[in-house]
Amino acid sequence: YLKDPDGTETLTSPLIALDVIKSGHKFQEDCDGATVFVLSLLKSIGFKVAFRIAAYNKMQNFQHVYGLVQIKGKWVPVEPIMKNYELGQEAPNATRLRDYVI
Repeated sequence: YLKDPDGTETLTSPLIALDVIKSGHKFQEDCDGATVFVLSLLKSIGFKVAFRIAAYNKMQNFQHVYGLVQIKGKWVPVEPIMKNYELGQEAPNATRLRDYVI
């Protein structure tokens, strides 16, 4: 996990991320960058994918993003940042969710 600099939003192209990995370096991104990368891989092999943004506070400000992949007609969470999460797990206690199919 690599947090964006304060006041700045950055994303790495999935092609650049692949080059980083192929060169033997560790791919480091925050939740949106990691989600873009994982969903790009899934979409490239034919899966339907979506972004899910989530809020976990009383103000319901969006704080996190992760992916969804459609498997056998069902949307399944894909959490690329949480190392101990398996396919289908997502952080509990969200106060607000919004999905964007791409």
